[in-house]
Amino acid sequence: TFTVKSKHDPSNLAYTDKGLALHTDLPFFDLVPGIQFLHCIKQAAGGGGENQFVDGFNVAEVLRKENPYYFDLLTQHAFVYFDIGKDYVEYNQLNHHPLITLNGRNEVIRFVHNNHTRSSILDVPEDKVTDIYQAFHAIIQIMYDPSNLVTNRMESGEMIVFDNWRVLHGRSAFQ
Repeated sequence: TFTVKSKHDPSNLAYTDKGLALHTDLPFFDLVPGIQFLHCIKQAAGGGGENQFVDGFNVAEVLRKENPYYFDLLTQHAFVYFDIGKDYVEYNQLNHHPLITLNGRNEVIRFVHNNHTRSSILDVPEDKVTDIYQAFHAIIQIMYDPSNLVTNRMESGEMIVFDNWRVLHGRSAFQ
């Protein structure tokens, strides 16, 4: 459980009033949490704070159709995610996940993306670096296509429950 509110000395961007890009929570864990509960205790009175959601499985399937090579790259090569800091306790988390994970039937079963915690180190063959970054750019463009986004400003007391392995979420800045 995390209480997300703006703090004076935040250990994480989530604890600010800044906007958050679309992301998967906690990708630096061995097992990325599956179900996410966002419970709005009290909505900011000054405006903003709209949540954005996108179906990562749909985004992956669009990429598979538009550019199978890029899709394959994002299933075959892992990105490094990390989080280091102190909040209640000191922590130093690091893990590797492909952006898109498939099962034995070639179906998308997990979509992991968090640019804020993604390392700049890319452990791939040199001849694949440019292609992987181009694939990454292509999937980000699909994620932010307005036809793929759902936006909602929660009211105090409301809760949204979603699959953190499938649905990416973000928020606009608030006051």
